Amino acid sequence: MALINCKECNTKISDSAKSCPNCGNPNLKQMGGNKYVLVFIGIGITLFMIYTMFGNREYNGSNDIVDSSAVVVDTSAVVYTPQLTAEGRKENIEKIRNMFLDTGIDVKVSVYGKNNETLELEYALFNDVWYRKFETSGMFNNFHKLGFKKIILNDNYDYKTAVTY
Repeated sequence: MALINCKECNTKISDSAKSCPNCGNPNLKQMGGNKYVLVFIGIGITLFMIYTMFGNREYNGSNDIVDSSAVVVDTSAVVYTPQLTAEGRKENIEKIRNMFLDTGIDVKVSVYGKNNETLELEYALFNDVWYRKFETSGMFNNFHKLGFKKIILNDNYDYKTAVTY
């Protein structure tokens, strides 16, 4: 058993100590195989970061990768009257969902609130880029024409924003 210097605080510690009694810094010599665990964790974090850089892309069933943030859905097919009734807005949930599905986007559609005037769209990749696309393409206005007073984009994690008319 020999004395070595702690790499953090330079205190003399036993080479068999698991950590420095002065500062708590782990003794890497005693970690043995555990240092390889740290290397694998580092590799895992790196791979996760690389994966998230390409997380805004979806597989469209072919060999091509599609950037789903560029997709704009035509909502005009749902409009049968200038403004739907509360029941009409509720009945059109499936039609709105199918419009997104037809472009390869799996969006959950919910209608609720007073007179079914709140439309909530949930999709894992919603962010400010999507919000801007909806805004500039007129999608929010098209949903408003259907009688929705509030349209919510929600990624069901940490992004949630709404447009209220």
